[in-house]
Amino acid sequence: MSRLFVCPPDYFGIEYEINPWMRRSNAVNSDEAVRQWHHLMQVLEQDVGVVLERMKPVPGLPDLVFTANAGIVVGGKAVPSRFRYAERQREEAYFEDWFRGQGYEVVTLDPGNFFEGAGDLLRFPDTWFGGYRQRSDIRVYSTLSDWFHREIIPLELVDKRFYHLDTCLCPLSGGELLYFPPAFDRYGQEVLAERIAPSRRLVAPGN
Repeated sequence: MSRLFVCPPDYFGIEYEINPWMRRSNAVNSDEAVRQWHHLMQVLEQDVGVVLERMKPVPGLPDLVFTANAGIVVGGKAVPSRFRYAERQREEAYFEDWFRGQGYEVVTLDPGNFFEGAGDLLRFPDTWFGGYRQRSDIRVYSTLSDWFHREIIPLELVDKRFYHLDTCLCPLSGGELLYFPPAFDRYGQEVLAERIAPSRRLVAPGN
């Protein structure tokens, strides 16, 4: 994790509700959010040694701060996201412009092929997993597999609380997997059990 793509929360707020955790009644303290963000960036740069790739925030796009959803980057190739909800679709052009401006080879999915970036595509050294049903479409993974010459195993997300794969599955730096099995259908649970050794699987508790 030597480089991270980030966007300041200058215009962050809960302006709509597109997942079970969002409540417009929960007001955001903008000054505090900005202060905390800059402190975190300082720690990442000075203490951890991460190189930060910054994107300019845009008024009216409060979720632009969730840069994991911008798309997926492999080497010099970038695939920008295609968002399912109209509230986030305006972000697509800004993310695509940023990738092009940084010199990436940008490859775009056809409109209507929903894919929400690194929020739904997570990578292990030998296997990639792609979440689908809630936000991304299963059909995009065969396309991405061809483009990147990698096996991508689709995992169906069956609980609306876990709308992106990264909300219920987390590859750890030591090769372990932290995950919440009930977020997946039976097939997905079996695939994870087959592909990841028991000693490397860490189950998150919960209902």
